[in-house]
Amino acid sequence: MVLVVYALKKVLLNETPHPDEEIVSVATTALKTGVVLSIDEWKMSFHPISEAVVGVRSSLEGEEAEAILYRLLWRVRPYPEWLLRISEKIGEGRWYVSVVPGEGRFTLRKEMGGQARLVANTGSEDIYVSRFEPKIDGKYAVAYADDPREALRRAYMLLRNSDLNGRIDYDTIDSLDVDFEVPDLSSVGGLLKALEIFEEWLVDVRIPHEMCLVLRRGRS
Repeated sequence: MVLVVYALKKVLLNETPHPDEEIVSVATTALKTGVVLSIDEWKMSFHPISEAVVGVRSSLEGEEAEAILYRLLWRVRPYPEWLLRISEKIGEGRWYVSVVPGEGRFTLRKEMGGQARLVANTGSEDIYVSRFEPKIDGKYAVAYADDPREALRRAYMLLRNSDLNGRIDYDTIDSLDVDFEVPDLSSVGGLLKALEIFEEWLVDVRIPHEMCLVLRRGRS
């Protein structure tokens, strides 16, 4: 039933034969007018909710459309474009991704590179991809996931939001014992605001430990 989700100023879901550019045009019009926009030619209606739009093939009551959008936003993880470009070089499969920043990357290149399946350089960081968990001493962030996009996101999230005094593993963040206030995620508007804020830091609002890591550093 749900074919389109437009949020965070981008198309997060498009199950129609229409290109994203057309979806953006319709969605932004619905947001500007603030009313349900029906496209008879597409046999669809677009429902503006807060700063998002959900497009469906059937008519919905406002509360029903909002409930559907709320559930979908919890499932959608928007990855930044730069991260997607890097992950395309990695390929599918389960990988350990290590990100080494700053001048410290020069001293680790020989040892890390010898164990890596793939090595990439962004200009300010070295990225090492391997099937096995690296145990090399040094200052870097490492993460593991079934999806290379998620492994890369987790590693960069650690790099941006933690004090990198040594090797830091994504699996260790669940040991943080910090009091923090979870942002209000009970509405579409609140969830969208949290997604917008945390996307800059690559934090997934579905994972309390990641929010804890950010709030611990005074970015609440």
